[in-house]
Amino acid sequence: MRFKPLQLEDLNERQREIMRDISDGPRGANNPNLSNVPSGLFGVMIRAPGLADPAQQVGAYLRYGSSLDMRISEFGIIITARYWNSPRVWNGHCKLALGAGLSRRTAEDLGHGRQPSDMKDDEAVAYRYCMELHESKTVSDATFEITQRQFGEQGMVDLTGVAGYYTMASMMQNINDKAHPPGAPLPLPPENPAA
Repeated sequence: MRFKPLQLEDLNERQREIMRDISDGPRGANNPNLSNVPSGLFGVMIRAPGLADPAQQVGAYLRYGSSLDMRISEFGIIITARYWNSPRVWNGHCKLALGAGLSRRTAEDLGHGRQPSDMKDDEAVAYRYCMELHESKTVSDATFEITQRQFGEQGMVDLTGVAGYYTMASMMQNINDKAHPPGAPLPLPPENPAA
């Protein structure tokens, strides 16, 4: 890692307040290790508290409060992680996507940079939307219409938020972590959690 790992005693009061908010929010309920400064996204972002605070609120909404099914939300996250070659975002969210019902084959294809071959209908819409948004920086009228029909207006805005937020998260991780070679496969988590 390029940024020096931080301990709670390294933080100023504003930074500690943000870490308490993260720990007291839905992330803390799912991650008891937030009693210290994590080495991931917020270990980088806490260096800019004015960015870290609203960003962590947006991230909490997208993960725990959006209108999207968790399977679709997590699929959008790993589509973005794959696009940005971000192993830390991929590793953290691929197992969540699988746990939410995404097929291992879909994740494996995506991890190898291939369009997944066995997507459910809603996953195919999410994939088309996210990839077109990343690659074209917009979406066609046809993609807009099919996505709006599938997820509704709020869902489409939420899916765009997922792509945007996790683009930023991937960038933050990529400036801190060793770069992942473009096109190299991103690994799947082991099937046996004890492995």
